[in-house]
Amino acid sequence: MSMKIKTKIMRAAYLYPLIFIAFYLFYNFRINLGFENSEVFITIASFLFAIFTGFFIARQNTRHMNLRQEIAENDGDFTAIYRSMGQLDARSQKEAGKIIKTRYNKILSTKDWAYHIKHRSDTLIALHELIKKAVGQKQYPSRKHVTLQFIIESLTRLQLTRKKLIAFYQEKMTPMQWSLIAVLTVVLIFSLSFLPNSSWIVPIYKALYALIILIVVLYIYRLNNLTLFSDAFGKQSSRDVIEIIEGKK
Repeated sequence: MSMKIKTKIMRAAYLYPLIFIAFYLFYNFRINLGFENSEVFITIASFLFAIFTGFFIARQNTRHMNLRQEIAENDGDFTAIYRSMGQLDARSQKEAGKIIKTRYNKILSTKDWAYHIKHRSDTLIALHELIKKAVGQKQYPSRKHVTLQFIIESLTRLQLTRKKLIAFYQEKMTPMQWSLIAVLTVVLIFSLSFLPNSSWIVPIYKALYALIILIVVLYIYRLNNLTLFSDAFGKQSSRDVIEIIEGKK
């Protein structure tokens, strides 16, 4: 676990109790707006909140899994290209290793797995140029010829994978969807105050429910921004690629 993630966990450990206390103090005062059967508002708000948050969580989870799969295939093709270049000649494999390492070192240095989605990447261009330079007009025997075909097919797949990654990355929740979640969250948290505090434990339950609601919204936010598993999402795979090129795996 990285130091950055540990820091976030420590902050959350201090922040959640403070939010809980704030809700507890708020719910110690019942708001009476003169509505009859005010519990109906809580039921409706809870139902709508559950329906929409469930839908958005399912959708973002699917997006998350698709991205992880495409990243795995992307990284697998790069390592396969590196190993296959060794079938052509050692010099070309070394050059390919430098090109690929430069790509993944950029991801690790910026701590952003999506760096090459957000910015222009010349990795595929450089690998194509390397093959053109290494092969030229040479006539390879059948084994090397098949290897060369495999490398070119992998480069083609990488171009397609990049397009898929960009498409999945951009499938974020819209401002209208966030507005809906925000309105339902406020309505549900506020509606809990309509319930009477029949005993000392009721405000505690109210505060606990309100905190859970916020945690659900935070979960959706982190899924939407692909930060829920930020350390494992692409970064570990990037280290794995570099270790393969360095001969550690």
